[in-house]
Amino acid sequence: MHVLIASAEDESYDFRAHVYDIGYEKEKRNFYMPRPIGDDWLQRINHAPLPPPTLVRLQDKTMFVLFSSLRSAEHFSAWLVNAEAEAQEGYRTMRG
Repeated sequence: MHVLIASAEDESYDFRAHVYDIGYEKEKRNFYMPRPIGDDWLQRINHAPLPPPTLVRLQDKTMFVLFSSLRSAEHFSAWLVNAEAEAQEGYRTMRG
């Protein structure tokens, strides 16, 4: 899935990443990625950014996330990179 991250504060900020899978729970304002551990496929990596994003849109295989501040957008971008690395490690080490 492609993830595009933008900032309303700095319109030039344009972070793009490709991740295996990501979801968003609107009610909880929580992003999550599956993170298998061994043979446990139900684990996941969660992140509820504060302040929450202004807009999250999902269309086909693309997620667009808009933050008010540049700092929030950069923080989420860093989480995304680290969470994807952690998730991929889980896929590499899974059993079953």
